[in-house]
Amino acid sequence: MPQNELVRLIYGTIDEPVVWDQFLSKFADRMRADAAGLMTQDRAGRWAKNTVTVGVDPISRKSYDEYFVSRNPWLPRRGMFVGNVEIGEELLSNCELVKTEFYQDFLKPNHWLYSCSAVTNVEKSAFSCIYTLRSAGSGGFTPDEIRLCQYLAPHLNTATRISQRIVDLKASLDRLVLGEIDTEVLAKLGLTPAETRLAIALFKGQSVEAYADEAAISINTARWHVKQIYGKTGVKRQTELIHLLLKKTVCI
Repeated sequence: MPQNELVRLIYGTIDEPVVWDQFLSKFADRMRADAAGLMTQDRAGRWAKNTVTVGVDPISRKSYDEYFVSRNPWLPRRGMFVGNVEIGEELLSNCELVKTEFYQDFLKPNHWLYSCSAVTNVEKSAFSCIYTLRSAGSGGFTPDEIRLCQYLAPHLNTATRISQRIVDLKASLDRLVLGEIDTEVLAKLGLTPAETRLAIALFKGQSVEAYADEAAISINTARWHVKQIYGKTGVKRQTELIHLLLKKTVCI
């Protein structure tokens, strides 16, 4: 089935982001669209970022991101939840659309009139979507084309979440290779600043004695901090502390 090939390409982007171009080209063909893209934008229309597009020239892409997002009459009317698919004429009639600056100065010069888009991810102040645009001569989007968007939306959401998870894990592993630990992890454990500094040293494999000498504090003070750290984290020795912090860092 055609949609299965599109789904395969979506998950192929997790390892090879360049596959997005191939996916969007095939998606645009399947939707009989002149242009298609993946975009993240502010709900209030203050900014936008087209991440990947086909059929959109660089000037139009830049003008939307920097200006026309604030003039988009569809934006404040759409439902902001994952999987929601909407066509432009349902949000605003074409008779009303053609009177807007957005149409006259952005859509019309590109010979676009009809739009179909699906929300793929929602955050507090922004959302991501996949969209398609086509000319008046091509007519409105059909029920089958709308259903295709609905079918692909959850797969796009899943692939995006997996990709972001991989990015987060790589960042955590990079910190571990450098012997670093995110202080936010330690803050969540209720450690004081002094305990945090010592926990970081222990995480890097430094001995309590070496840390006391380096920090210019008495060994008894350092040992008291260690006792507090162990009590708050529920561990009994340095190796257990390192294991705990490794686990919490990778799970951020």
